[in-house]
Amino acid sequence: MSNVGEGVRVSRPAQEQAFESLPQPIRHVLAHAPFDYLCTGLAKIWKKKRAAGVSQQEFRREIIEKICEDIQKSARKTYGPEHPDAQRSRLERRRA
Repeated sequence: MSNVGEGVRVSRPAQEQAFESLPQPIRHVLAHAPFDYLCTGLAKIWKKKRAAGVSQQEFRREIIEKICEDIQKSARKTYGPEHPDAQRSRLERRRA
């Protein structure tokens, strides 16, 4: 079974397998994300980063930052730059 969305053919069993191969904290973030992300790509990235010595927490934070960025882009595109979700996120303000 496959799913076609935005011109990308997605294999559901492959996505489920890749999702299950990720550590639980990362699966938790992806399960609660407002958008669907390709888990096969993230599983490959996680394997490379784990081999490079990146911790689960660091990778989890990278994914959260990417999700925040995607929310901002989507809000700007849909509602305009004045919308609260289109502006700097709380996460970014905390780091600044």
